Amino acid sequence: MRDFDPLAILSIVEESMGILLWPAAVLAAALLAGVLWAAIRLRRSGRPARRPLAVAVVAALAATAGLAFAVPAWTLAGVDALNGPVDYLFAVLMALAPAAGIAALVFVAAALRCTARRRPAAS
Repeated sequence: MRDFDPLAILSIVEESMGILLWPAAVLAAALLAGVLWAAIRLRRSGRPARRPLAVAVVAALAATAGLAFAVPAWTLAGVDALNGPVDYLFAVLMALAPAAGIAALVFVAAALRCTARRRPAAS
C-alpha cells in the first residue's frame, strides 16, 4: 500500500474514459444526492423505505438482465462475443453500472410518490 497513488489511478481512469469521466462523475454525484434527499424525505414523513427499495431492486434486476445483452454493442464487439459463462458474467457485471443509475432514479421516484400528500377527494 506504500505505492498507492490516487492521482495515478485518476489518470488511468481519465485516460480510459476520456471526456466521459467528468459528466459521469457529476451524474453519479447527482444520483447520490437524489437518493439521500429521498431517503431523508421518507424518514421525515415517517414512512418505511421498504417499498421504494423493493421497486428499485426489481428495476435494477430487470435493467441488468436487459442491458447485459447490450454490452457487446457498447464495447464494439460482435453479438457473437458472448460465448461462455465468463463472458456472460462480465457482461452482467458491466451492465450493473447503468442499472445502478436506473435503480437510483426509480428509488427517488418511488420515494417521492410515497411521501406525496394525498389530496382529499372532492365531494
